[in-house]
Amino acid sequence: MNDATAPPPPRPRRSSLSRLPADIRELIDKLLAEGVETRKNILAILNRELDRKGDKPISKSALNRYAQRMEEIGLKMAQAREVARVWIEHLESEPPGDLGKLLNEVVRTLAFDFATRAAEGDEPVDHQVLRSLAATIERLEQASRIREDRDRLLRREITEQAANQAKATARRAGISQKTISEIERDILGLA
Repeated sequence: MNDATAPPPPRPRRSSLSRLPADIRELIDKLLAEGVETRKNILAILNRELDRKGDKPISKSALNRYAQRMEEIGLKMAQAREVARVWIEHLESEPPGDLGKLLNEVVRTLAFDFATRAAEGDEPVDHQVLRSLAATIERLEQASRIREDRDRLLRREITEQAANQAKATARRAGISQKTISEIERDILGLA
C-alpha cells in the first residue's frame, strides 16, 4: 500500500481529565495554580467531588500528566512574557510600524503553535480560541494596511510640498519653466 492510500494515523485519545465537566476542570486548575495542596490531596478532593456527582474517579497518573502539562504551559507563558518584555524594551526606540509588524508576527506564531499543538495533542481544539486568533490577525492586517496607506499619503503630501517649494525657489531664481517642470517631475517621481 502506498502513502497516498494509507489511512490517516489515529487521533490521540483525549485524556480522562479533558473529558471531565468544566467545573471539575476549573477546580483542578485552581487547586494546581494555588500550589497549596499536594497532588495527593488534590486527587482526593477531586475524586470525592467526582464520587459525589456519580462520575468515575481519575487516576494519580492522569492528574500528574495534566499537572506536568500545565507546568509546561506556565513555563512557556513565562518565557513568552520575558521575550515580549525584551522586545518591547528593544523596540521602544523603533518606529511604531515595526512594533505592529512584530505583534502581527507574534500573533501568527501563536496561532500556528496553537493549531499544531491541538492537532498533535490529546486536547480538543478550542474553536473559540481559533476564531479569536483569526479575528486578531485580521484586525492587525487591517491596521497595517491603514497605516501603510496613511504613510503613503503622508509621503506623497510631503513630496508635493517639496516640489511646490522647489518650483517657487526656482521661479525666484529665474530658472526656465521647462527646467522647473523637469525638477517637479523628478521630485514627484520619488513619491
